[in-house]
Amino acid sequence: MRKLIALALVAAVSPIFAEDGNHASASATAGVNLYAPVKISKTQDLSFGAVVVNNTAIALNLVMAVDGTVTYTNGVALIGSNAKAAQTAKFSFTKDSTLTVAWTIPGSVELGPGVNWTVASSIAGDGTASTAGTVVLYGTLVADAGKTGTFAKEFNVSVNYN
Repeated sequence: MRKLIALALVAAVSPIFAEDGNHASASATAGVNLYAPVKISKTQDLSFGAVVVNNTAIALNLVMAVDGTVTYTNGVALIGSNAKAAQTAKFSFTKDSTLTVAWTIPGSVELGPGVNWTVASSIAGDGTASTAGTVVLYGTLVADAGKTGTFAKEFNVSVNYN
């Protein structure tokens, strides 16, 4: 009987000793924010058109505006069946509306030896509250004196979430 009373006392007192300050707990929440990927695609290549150099002893300078119009120094646009219209490069992009993006656009592109394009850009829709936008590239092309021929170079434009 004494053993039974002793066991009963131990069982009754055990919960008191279980809360002795040697044990603690806390909880946390696990979560994640998932966003649609940012995407970009080319919609139009850049062309300064087809140009006749007025004097091969003087450098050619072409200045393209954001609307695609070109101003010529020492050159004129070729007309007739060999003409080629000038046009800006254009890209479209999509993104999550709550995030902003950062761009990598070249500052200049060498189209060939002595033929260089200094890049200018206009970007619309890259802030928050927009899900799509456009990038327009234009700028100034300078060709060394005496340059004739066809010059082209592929270039990259990239976009990333900030």
